[in-house]
Amino acid sequence: MYKDFFRKDGLFDSSGRSGRFSFLLVTLIAQIACVVVYFVLSSIFSLLELLISSPTNQAGKIPEVFLVAGVLPVTLFILVTASIRRCHDIGLNGRWTLLLFLPFINVFFAIFLFAKKGSQAGNKFGPPLPKFIRVQ
Repeated sequence: MYKDFFRKDGLFDSSGRSGRFSFLLVTLIAQIACVVVYFVLSSIFSLLELLISSPTNQAGKIPEVFLVAGVLPVTLFILVTASIRRCHDIGLNGRWTLLLFLPFINVFFAIFLFAKKGSQAGNKFGPPLPKFIRVQ
């Protein structure tokens, strides 16, 4: 039953559709994973800073640099592809996801993505989602 939850197209594919529940789950898991990776890296480098302490040591800054340069773009890409699939489920083109990059508008558009029911019938982006993935 859950093997179809993220579907075979995966987190990095923007084709197809994504229901409200799977969109919520992907969003939460991606953001929680980003925070966990940050805290783990921060803890590791803080420990290294204690072990190798010198007045000019910059080891404490490495987690922020790695997060911005490595983890954050991957998380952002996962969230954008999930938003595109969610737009497809509603019947919108994936370009509507660009609204998530506009201040203030992004809040209302995100609420819209979480609240709007997907089309019950198939649309140009794919067949309807299986019943266990849809929120009634």
